[in-house]
Amino acid sequence: MDMTPPDGPLRPTGSADRTDRAAGRTRRIADASAASALVALELLALDAVLDLWFPARLTLGPVAPPPPHPLWGYLAITGALCALLVWTARAARRRGARVTAWTQGLMAVATAVLLMCGTSESFHGYATMPPPDGCGTSPSVPRCGG
Repeated sequence: MDMTPPDGPLRPTGSADRTDRAAGRTRRIADASAASALVALELLALDAVLDLWFPARLTLGPVAPPPPHPLWGYLAITGALCALLVWTARAARRRGARVTAWTQGLMAVATAVLLMCGTSESFHGYATMPPPDGCGTSPSVPRCGG
């Protein structure tokens, strides 16, 4: 005749607490590891975008200013990365991975700031262009200070 209780063998009183704490610690370690790996991958992605943009602006020729190079393609890639970061942060939050959700949220904010700075820089390049000279083609050329 089997003398074990119907709900399984008896355990010491504190054993369930230790098991729950160990499982929680394991989940937190896995969450932090996933967050660290995702941050490293995102920094590599941003570095790849920068590595594509920087050589396009680099000139090794004479001391002439480099030709204008639009940032819009690089900003589109960065915006897609930012959207992916927001989606990952939301998915991690639903899953209960607090560390991953926070790090992805912070990376999304940092990437959005980079995106706004790049957009501002791109618009600044258009704003500093000199206006066209209207005197060269107007009928009042003799009266244009020349």
